[in-house]
Amino acid sequence: MQQQSSVALLLAALSLGANAEAATIEIAYPAMERVIVRNVMTEGGRFYMRGSAATPCQYAFVQEPRVQASSGRLRITLLFSGKEGVEVAGRCLGAGDNFNVEISGVPTYAEGFLYLADLRLESSERAYFKVVADLIRDELEENLRFSIKDAIAAVAETSAASGVGRFSIENVRVNELRATDEALRFSIDFAATLR
Repeated sequence: MQQQSSVALLLAALSLGANAEAATIEIAYPAMERVIVRNVMTEGGRFYMRGSAATPCQYAFVQEPRVQASSGRLRITLLFSGKEGVEVAGRCLGAGDNFNVEISGVPTYAEGFLYLADLRLESSERAYFKVVADLIRDELEENLRFSIKDAIAAVAETSAASGVGRFSIENVRVNELRATDEALRFSIDFAATLR
């Protein structure tokens, strides 16, 4: 997930000490929803997977994320809207639909990224869902990944720009990553230096 600016604020709190170990991070689901909107749904609160607002007859987008968890899985419900048509005499003719879609997965950390493993996509048994399911799954899988390294770099840049000094974090390890009823929780071990 490209959440550098918001998660950087969370990690900035960790930068106050010269060295830190086993800090616990908790990201409440309403905050996660705002981060998704700000960093993924960048076109008027929408994430276009095909087309744009300028192509009213050919588009596919999701909006209005709602995040929750159950059975250890993070669940993100989105409103999907799509249209595949052509303009004829000033009107758009073709198939389209609007419906809720849920993408879920097990929160996982590997190779510097937080992401959802064992990804599942669910929706009602609408015919249009079957047409666009692969597009939705592929696009969301790619864009709902968060780079810990990028968030740390953002914190370092912020501290350097504010004149506080040079900030660095090394040996980052994410442990105990889990989706609780209220928030995504994990502990992070690292060595931090402020010079």
